[in-house]
Amino acid sequence: MVAYTGKYTLEGNTWTTKPDVAWNEAWMGEQVRYFKLDGDKLVVETKPAMNPNYGTVVRVTLVWQRDE
Repeated sequence: MVAYTGKYTLEGNTWTTKPDVAWNEAWMGEQVRYFKLDGDKLVVETKPAMNPNYGTVVRVTLVWQRDE
């Protein structure tokens, strides 16, 4: 599970959220994501970051498909 909420801004392909609440307290800082629209898909990516579970740098990609 991943969850946070707060005000956000969009600038170009950058989506920045400043969480008011987060399931993980470490996420209370500014959250920056990059997005693009690809036909009926919305693709969102994180910055490369250290994954504390695996000890490696990862980039998370989320893809949403529009319902027809």
